[in-house]
Amino acid sequence: MVGQTAIPVQPIRLPSGNPGTESTLSWMQLPVLSLEHDGIEAICHHIECHTPLLITDLAASSPALKRWSPDYLSEHYGHRIVRVYDASFGTPGKNYMGSVDSMPFAEFLRE
Repeated sequence: MVGQTAIPVQPIRLPSGNPGTESTLSWMQLPVLSLEHDGIEAICHHIECHTPLLITDLAASSPALKRWSPDYLSEHYGHRIVRVYDASFGTPGKNYMGSVDSMPFAEFLRE
């Protein structure tokens, strides 16, 4: 096992919906495994036990890492219109979960 991590380190306080109250989102320690160092058996054990884990190198040999360059994505999917969001996406209020713009994917990749 490579190690353990907890994400995030600090608890997150969330509004509960009732004025003047809040709830705390707790996090657990996650085992951090490497496919190369720990092997598939260790990873399968966690999956079979329904134990959350972080796998550091699961996609390391995926052809997608080489193929899916910004140029490739722009050439094949650049014509598609995507919604653009900013930091206000998750902030309660008028613009909650609202996009701030739409543009072709190729333009989004350039910015």
